[in-house]
Amino acid sequence: MTQAQFAQAAGVSKRTVERLEGGASTQSANLVRCLRALDKLDGLDRLLPQSPPNPIDLLERHGKTRQRARPDPDEGAGAGRPWTWGDEQ
Repeated sequence: MTQAQFAQAAGVSKRTVERLEGGASTQSANLVRCLRALDKLDGLDRLLPQSPPNPIDLLERHGKTRQRARPDPDEGAGAGRPWTWGDEQ
């Protein structure tokens, strides 16, 4: 396939193909078009770093469960009884 044929298949200019082959910079959209024309778009994933594992997922993998904070029963004047309208102080 010639550069002109490839450029037409990718929807970019021949000069863009020349710049890509020469290692020069180009717009990301043009790179994606060229990768799509080559059926190599999945290779783009290799350019991105892998995301670190989620800390919550790590805890769950080790069998630990998160515990919710419990209110201190000695804290506040209305501790132990439900709040109702008019209880504001």
